Amino acid sequence: MHKNLIQEVLKTKSDSDLHYCIVLREDTFENRNKVFSILDIYDGIEFSSLFPVEFQFIPADLVSKIEFTEKITL
Repeated sequence: MHKNLIQEVLKTKSDSDLHYCIVLREDTFENRNKVFSILDIYDGIEFSSLFPVEFQFIPADLVSKIEFTEKITL
């Protein structure tokens, strides 16, 4: 779902176990909203409050400065 918009996803170390930094191919308001639509679907699932997911959009030139635990393959 919208993976063509995403260049890279990194799972980061944070207080939230499900925190992801996302690099968009083209960082626009419209593309961010499309990616956020995934969270709208997830929030409709019963256990989403127990396992909250957080997305953070970052520019590609900051990827090397992010401490991450895993690179997600789409």
